[in-house]
Amino acid sequence: MAKNDGNGSIVLKLLIVVLAVVLIAVIIIPAQLWEQEAREMNEGRANMSSIYEAERFYHRLNNSFTSDPAELLRVVREDSSLQRLQGLVNHTKELTSLMDAYINIPFIQDLATFNEKVDQIMEDLESNKRNFRNYEDIKNEAEDLKMHISVFNSSDEFPNYKSTSAFIDSLVKLRRDLSDFSLLSGAAKAKVFTDTLQRIFPQVNVESLSEAWAPLSERVKVLVKNILHSDLVNVTSVGDRVRDFIKEADKSLNMMQTANRSEDLATAQEVSKKFDDKYQVFLGDFLITSKRALYRLADADSMVLHLTENKFFCPVTGSQIKIIISDDSSAVKIESPILLDELKEKLTPVVDETKNLASMMAFKAYINALDSINAKGYAIRKRLRKNTDIFIAYKQMEEVIKRFNSIIVMTAYADLDRLIQRTPQSESFSELKELTEKSLAGIRVFNQAYSENTFGNLDTLHRDLSNAIFEYDSLLSKVRRLPKDIVNFEEDKVQLDQLLDNIKNAADGNLSTLEDQIGKIFLFTSEGSTETRYGVFKKKIVNFGYVTRGSKSWEEK
Repeated sequence: MAKNDGNGSIVLKLLIVVLAVVLIAVIIIPAQLWEQEAREMNEGRANMSSIYEAERFYHRLNNSFTSDPAELLRVVREDSSLQRLQGLVNHTKELTSLMDAYINIPFIQDLATFNEKVDQIMEDLESNKRNFRNYEDIKNEAEDLKMHISVFNSSDEFPNYKSTSAFIDSLVKLRRDLSDFSLLSGAAKAKVFTDTLQRIFPQVNVESLSEAWAPLSERVKVLVKNILHSDLVNVTSVGDRVRDFIKEADKSLNMMQTANRSEDLATAQEVSKKFDDKYQVFLGDFLITSKRALYRLADADSMVLHLTENKFFCPVTGSQIKIIISDDSSAVKIESPILLDELKEKLTPVVDETKNLASMMAFKAYINALDSINAKGYAIRKRLRKNTDIFIAYKQMEEVIKRFNSIIVMTAYADLDRLIQRTPQSESFSELKELTEKSLAGIRVFNQAYSENTFGNLDTLHRDLSNAIFEYDSLLSKVRRLPKDIVNFEEDKVQLDQLLDNIKNAADGNLSTLEDQIGKIFLFTSEGSTETRYGVFKKKIVNFGYVTRGSKSWEEK
């Protein structure tokens, strides 16, 4: 009995381990698959955007698009304007990096912070004059403090401090507004500022500065306490702000006192030497550095410049991204190839079945007859161009024929016929998806028309056309010396009547089945498919969309 208990215990432990592994897998693997789906989608869409921008760049140079990735890459890589722009960005980054290195020298940074906080204390005391006016002691103390604090920026007592603060501020502003200057000019200004700074900042008398500031700092703290204990807290937060400013000012001043000034000076000299070297580089690359500084390439230019061979392929399937140029070469569409082959495979049998529907063939024959009548009427009008009545009669007949295009059953036929024509040759998932959606609506119209034997305005327009044809024939019969090769529309009208009967009598018993099939295909285009991973987990596969005419399909939803 004890032996059995032992075996049971081992089995139970194994079962617990297996269940724990399964539980961990259920939590981790789906999350990994979702992360992979998102990563692949972002990469695929970024690739399409890059190709599209490259095509736009190519079009600006050649006034045409190209479907050849090798040709597109060649043009991009050989164009010097993009390389110059990238060079400008690289130079700008190098210069701003040097500015940052100088500004971040501990003593420089602490002095700039102290100066900034002192200025902020002054600004807050000044901007709250109106709030202080009903508190005599606070108002008077604030005014007296402003007068004494202003000594730091307006008195000759601390000349090196004033100059150092001014040049640091100038360097910070130059760093911020560098794009307002040519790169060469910006480098020259930065060189002047840093050369001057490394000469004067070692002369700042921090001890004297600290000695003058200490009593003022204590007075500011007392003022803050008085503000925070008054009703002013209900109308302004100046007390909290100044309290924070004074803490930071005191801290930065203490840091200046303990700073290793000789080490900071050595760093300043090192950075300054790099400014000299960089300025010489800029002089040698005048063609680029004479342009305004550029922090980064425009997104479009960056995508073009960094286009590579691998970006022409889908990260999910490895198949080539579609480059589709419009028939008139006025636009290009860059589209994901995902599920395109599967969609065409699903559509092909449906297209073959739809093409052979008796109703489709009947509608096609009727439309061909309309085109034939219109062409014949136009030819007669040209032969009898001096006959105003014939011209008017033709225009009336032409207008009736055009109205057939707006009949819902004719629209349904056109959508179905478009799907039939485009499916074999289309390389666009989005086009086939749209045609599938329209065809689903079209087959539903056909199904309803034949099940209820109602064809909308078809009978009405057929009768209007018959009347227009009759009027045309009546006018032809009155024409003297009518050319013998001009034949009236009597036989055409008989044929048209027969073709209308053929439409109504077309027997298609499988319209409901076709509607179900097209509906399932449309659902596939909208929801995509799944792939099984690790036996039980599913990875979702969807088409990533397209970019065309400046729009991204995934941003329009």
